[in-house]
Amino acid sequence: MKTIDEFDIQELRTGKTEPLSKIFDENYLYCTRHIASTTNCSLEDSRDLVMDAIIVLREKIMMHTYSNDNVQAFILKVATNMWKNKQKKNRKILRFDPRIVQGAIDSAEQVESLDDDRQRQVNVTLKALSILGNPCEALLKRNLLDRIPLRNLAEEMGYKNRDVMKTTKARCMKKLKLKIKELLENIKNE
Repeated sequence: MKTIDEFDIQELRTGKTEPLSKIFDENYLYCTRHIASTTNCSLEDSRDLVMDAIIVLREKIMMHTYSNDNVQAFILKVATNMWKNKQKKNRKILRFDPRIVQGAIDSAEQVESLDDDRQRQVNVTLKALSILGNPCEALLKRNLLDRIPLRNLAEEMGYKNRDVMKTTKARCMKKLKLKIKELLENIKNE
């Protein structure tokens, strides 16, 4: 178990960066590779996560809240938790909630009354739906928002049967989720 020397902790608390460089050199490569292999994130993401975890370590030392345990384990734990939180947030955003979108379509006032995450979810989902175009936009709106059963929609939209409609809906949902993900990435990069 590798801990930080008490001298290095004191040096970090006084603002010196040499101990942080030492911690970085000793742990960066191993932790980066470990995070990339265990979380299935890209090597670039794992590098960012490890760097962020080292910054968290420094902050904890500066605030006197770091218990001098295994440094690698601490970095790995923090980086892994950051990755899980990022994935959880992405999954939450990618969820398609027809009730929220229906509310947005029915009344622009309802969109403004939602919290920021939900408001962004509605706006991104509506934009993604409009980008999809027909037949996907029409199919998803009629089925999910208007709650019209697939068997009724199959006749109305000219599909052979309900099974063909189910397959089409599954493809459209996949396209919608990809488009939402793409739009969210664009928002993050702006």
